[in-house]
Amino acid sequence: MTNSAEKSATTERKKAKATGLAKASGVVAVMTLASRLLGMVRDMTIAFFFGAGFATDAFFVAFKIPNLLRRLVAEGSLATAFVPLFSEEIAKSHEDAVDALRRVATFTFVLTVALTVLGILFADPITALFAPGFITQAAKFELASTLLVIMFPYVILVSTLALASGVLNTLGEFAWPAAAPALLNICLILAILLFGNSFEPGILVLAYGVLFGGLIALIPQIIVLRKYGFSIRFSNPAGSPVVKRLCRLMLPSVISASVYQLMVFINTVLASLLREGSVSWLYYADRLFQFPLGVFSIAVGTALLPALSRAAANGEEKNFTENLERAFSWVSYITIPASAGLIVLATPLAQTIYFRGSFSQADLVHTATALCGFAVGLWSISCHAILVRCYLAKKNTLIPAIVACVSIAINLIMAICFMGSPLASDTSSAAQIITLCQSYLPVFEFGHIGLALSGSLASFFNFYVLLLLLPRISVALPLRRTLYDILLSILCSLCMIFVIGRCPIFSEFHIMFTLLFHVLIGMLTYLTTSILLRVSPALQFYSFFRQQILRFLRLPT
Repeated sequence: MTNSAEKSATTERKKAKATGLAKASGVVAVMTLASRLLGMVRDMTIAFFFGAGFATDAFFVAFKIPNLLRRLVAEGSLATAFVPLFSEEIAKSHEDAVDALRRVATFTFVLTVALTVLGILFADPITALFAPGFITQAAKFELASTLLVIMFPYVILVSTLALASGVLNTLGEFAWPAAAPALLNICLILAILLFGNSFEPGILVLAYGVLFGGLIALIPQIIVLRKYGFSIRFSNPAGSPVVKRLCRLMLPSVISASVYQLMVFINTVLASLLREGSVSWLYYADRLFQFPLGVFSIAVGTALLPALSRAAANGEEKNFTENLERAFSWVSYITIPASAGLIVLATPLAQTIYFRGSFSQADLVHTATALCGFAVGLWSISCHAILVRCYLAKKNTLIPAIVACVSIAINLIMAICFMGSPLASDTSSAAQIITLCQSYLPVFEFGHIGLALSGSLASFFNFYVLLLLLPRISVALPLRRTLYDILLSILCSLCMIFVIGRCPIFSEFHIMFTLLFHVLIGMLTYLTTSILLRVSPALQFYSFFRQQILRFLRLPT
């Protein structure tokens, strides 16, 4: 009887842990979905008013710079590195956790203010460094530099936001942190609609909207933190053991946690050397690609890091491995068909979202083809995000940082090979360096599409090497069942593609109707075949859905 009771209790604990991770992932996914939908509305608004060309190229390059610092300093290193440390402090006492948060918050503020001052003072050299193709285009260069000066203080706001969000996630609060990007998107949409005609050039409204949106997104996080008994105040970070440990973890995690964003940024720099509009086409395609990546993959990763950190801090290796395996299984089940769907439906998707106003037919074609290049790497990028959180939870940031550096180098080499020749009219030193490198490498004239594809291919290498090195951090991941589910998901995705290819195109209706019809048919086909083939996540989803229906009908489960 005792053994039976212990087995029953163990089973219930496993169910509770799985439910906890699934619930947290679900909350983040729902809020992120709302944010991504608003992000699409924002991008549709930008495309309608500004199209893809001179002004948008300047804005997207300028915004990439503080946004990259956000990824590196805030989300990529500071927040992710602080979560395991904060988990340890809160396990000691509430007072230790409060003190750690205040010292790290002060350190974050001082660091980001210094970066902002430097960014404003050296806006022109920074613009020249990150958009070398603009140097020979004086008007575009000046506009990009002006936009950069306006938006640089965004780094202070969003870094504080990322720190607050990481703490709230550790405390089990996922809704408000996940809602922050939605608030930013709402501010940008309202800025364009209400004040788009109040600036000359009109693209300046986006820069001021970014600043205002960052402030509005931060305020709710501070309020919720106070409810949990945490207030962000100034406290001397000098000599703090937590700040010292954070600094040791930050530098390697800057690269490892943000490797994909670094690849995208490098490819944006190279795109500035190509024909006008290339930067904008990559941006618009990446925004569509970020939708499934953010809603599903980042949602699981956000919920996973606190769970892994707690398991590592408490020495619960079995729980650690189970959470990691479960995350792999679910992310693979979702991203494999999503990748196939993005490739098959790239053109109608881009047409539905962007094809109106100043967005031309040529812009549509170039954006859709770039989306296909990005979509190739959806699965590997998503799984890499999970692996990085595994290493961070184990407080090992060196291995993923080294692997990330090699991956970035591979991405750069492939990008130079695939991007084709820079514009003949571009006589900048960057264009000359690229031309020199291409004289020693095979060159394919893929243009901006090659830049998107190079990041996807490099991400496969990054993921695979990190997976092989898991034993170095004492993680034995049983992949047999997961690999079997992945193969079945690929088979189900092929069935989905076959069915979508046989679906009619309703030319008499708006393209959106055809897109929604194809998406619905594809989802039903994938779900049905995966249930019939008994893919683990599909069976879990079916069991959960069946229980909810029976409860709704008041029937025994």
